[in-house]
Amino acid sequence: MTLTSTRVTHNDVTGTRPQGGGIAQAGTMTLKRSEVTGNTTTGTNAQGGGILNTSGTVKLTNSPVTGNTANGTNSRGGGIFNTGFGTVTLTRSPVTHNQALGTGADGGGIFNATGTVTLIASPVTGNQPNNCGSPSTVPGCS
Repeated sequence: MTLTSTRVTHNDVTGTRPQGGGIAQAGTMTLKRSEVTGNTTTGTNAQGGGILNTSGTVKLTNSPVTGNTANGTNSRGGGIFNTGFGTVTLTRSPVTHNQALGTGADGGGIFNATGTVTLIASPVTGNQPNNCGSPSTVPGCS
C-alpha cells in the first residue's frame, strides 16, 4: 500500500494489548509526503501509538510522525513500534513529540523490539520518556 499526501490522524485503539493507533501493518507500506499525527493506543501493553509494524516493511519519505501516544502499563513506541524482524526506513521524516505513558513505558518516539530501523536525515527528538527506548536499538538515536 502507498499513501501519498495523506493524513493519518486522531485514531484510537483501546483494549488489552492495543496495537497501531494510526496504522497497524504486516506487509509493505510506503508513505510519501504524508503525516501520522495525534493517534493513540490505550491499555496494558499498548504498542505503536502512531505506527505498528509487525514483520513487514515500512518506508516513510517526507512524512512526519508526531504527537502520537501509547498509554498504559508497559506501553511501547508512542510514535513507532517495530517487531517481528520488520524493517522501518525513515527518510526526511522526523519523529517528534510522541509519548509512551504509564508504569514501565519505553520508547516514546520509536521502540524497536526486533528488526531494523534506519534513520536518514530524520531527527528523533522531544519524545517522552525517551526517544528510542532504553537502551536504544535504533542506530543514530539516543
